[in-house]
Amino acid sequence: MKSPDTIDIASPDLDWDSPSAYQNRLTSAIESELLQHGSLTARVKALAGQSFQLQVREQCWRELEADSLRAQFGPVAHGHKFWSRKIAMGIEDSDWILAHTLLPAHGAEGPLAAVFSLNNKPLGEYLFQQPNLLRANFQLCRSASGHWGRRSLFFLHDKPIMVAEFFTAEFFAIANAETAKTSQTVSGKESIKAS
Repeated sequence: MKSPDTIDIASPDLDWDSPSAYQNRLTSAIESELLQHGSLTARVKALAGQSFQLQVREQCWRELEADSLRAQFGPVAHGHKFWSRKIAMGIEDSDWILAHTLLPAHGAEGPLAAVFSLNNKPLGEYLFQQPNLLRANFQLCRSASGHWGRRSLFFLHDKPIMVAEFFTAEFFAIANAETAKTSQTVSGKESIKAS
């Protein structure tokens, strides 16, 4: 994959808001991808096939300066530590998704402790196998580099973990091509039935 680009959930340049606030700025194709509730990892893997790659760009403990971001996790003190993990998914020489995960130290007990041993494995594969997983509503934004992003909180046994995913132009190009190909295949089958 290409040079190590990352995007930070906590960046003050990101204007997170509800999907309705961005509705007039989104094409139907982009909106459809951003608001899918299933596993994005599974979606990327289906598109990439055997060429799928995940690269960890950064892992560390950190504090969050913004009160508004800390408040997303409940009553969290200013100096509270968060496990931060930034990754890229895609294929060689092409980043499709830039993702950033934040896990508060108080949430790193129980099942969510598994995030510390993921290495190059996708977080989504682990989370979406958990029967008690809950997901809060999406918030959207657009980065300075033009990537549309979404973030949401997951809860596993009442412990929160935040995931932000930014979709590159390369991803949308591949996803749109796959959708068009699928539509043509379906149309072809319908034409055969009609004749």
